[in-house]
Amino acid sequence: MAFPSKQKAIYDRLVREIAERYPPGAKLPPERALAARLGIARMTLRGAMARLAREGRIERNVRGTFASGENPPPALGEKRRIVHVLLPCPDYTVRSGASSCSAVRSLIRGAVRAALRYDAQVVTIPVSDTNDPAAFDRNQLAPLRKNDIVLFVGSWYENLFPLLAERQCRVGFIVNGVERIPACFRDGNLAYCVFSRPILANYLPEALRHAKRLRFRKVLLFLRRDFSLCRYRTELLDAALKKETRESLPMQLKTFICRNDASLAEECARIRSLYEREAFDALIFDAETKARFPLSLHRLCNLPSHVAIYVRGIDFLCGSAEERKHLYFSRPAFRECGSALADYFLSGERHGGKILNFRHILVNGDKIWRKR
Repeated sequence: MAFPSKQKAIYDRLVREIAERYPPGAKLPPERALAARLGIARMTLRGAMARLAREGRIERNVRGTFASGENPPPALGEKRRIVHVLLPCPDYTVRSGASSCSAVRSLIRGAVRAALRYDAQVVTIPVSDTNDPAAFDRNQLAPLRKNDIVLFVGSWYENLFPLLAERQCRVGFIVNGVERIPACFRDGNLAYCVFSRPILANYLPEALRHAKRLRFRKVLLFLRRDFSLCRYRTELLDAALKKETRESLPMQLKTFICRNDASLAEECARIRSLYEREAFDALIFDAETKARFPLSLHRLCNLPSHVAIYVRGIDFLCGSAEERKHLYFSRPAFRECGSALADYFLSGERHGGKILNFRHILVNGDKIWRKR
């Protein structure tokens, strides 16, 4: 929320006075004396003082108000506020895989969205010349100091955690699970914000809620074990299912887990046989394909166009206009999470550690298809 011009002027004057006249730990005058010296009412002064306290520039206790002994985050609206986003290498768009490249780009877009709200700046730092996590360039990270904001996505940067902890940076990142959070952050008093990303457990509840709204009676959850379960903790998936089925579902949910080495053709043939055995209204297809061209699951599985299909792979967003009306794409919310990470640290409040669940956004497949 923007501050009134008068209060902003008072805030700016207090920031200058604290920096020039009060070293860390020094006691500030009482509010009554400070308000009299500034020629303002105490209520007007309190708004600016509350903001200084939120930003960590002053500390209040029963003995009085003191200048902070730390290097606090810059004030809201200052141009020098920077959000650092780590890149695996300068040409990551070529060297990284398509999904990794998309995740990084979305994170940057989200950080920029938040930075614009705070008049801040986003700067990218390529930490390696060769896209090698074991050979990062420490010189690239030399400018990082205490309270600097650092964002990244993925476990690629694990070797940098000790350095970021040593510099006491405020770190926001997206990883596949809480077990990827290093002890130097979890057990210390460092500021961090993590979006934990157990894939299926994130978007399955959303797909089930959507299926319930559309009053589907029978839903098939088709999984590939390595893609959906083994890489992430199965108890998270179980918890997600129990949460959605706590209330009586107006549908039957059946799960089929295919072989790890099954081809897409074999998966589609199995889905068709399951449909012939017992027809279902909706299919949640949690598998991937290496195809570099659009595919239609309705056609590959020989399913009627009215059967709803939920997918995560954008390669499956194809088919006739009627088929696309019943196709739903679960988009990973890297951009939204990136914005939330930057906003978390730019808000001016003091933070400890925080762990959040990653989110997916369900999008109508026909709308995505038309934008491509």
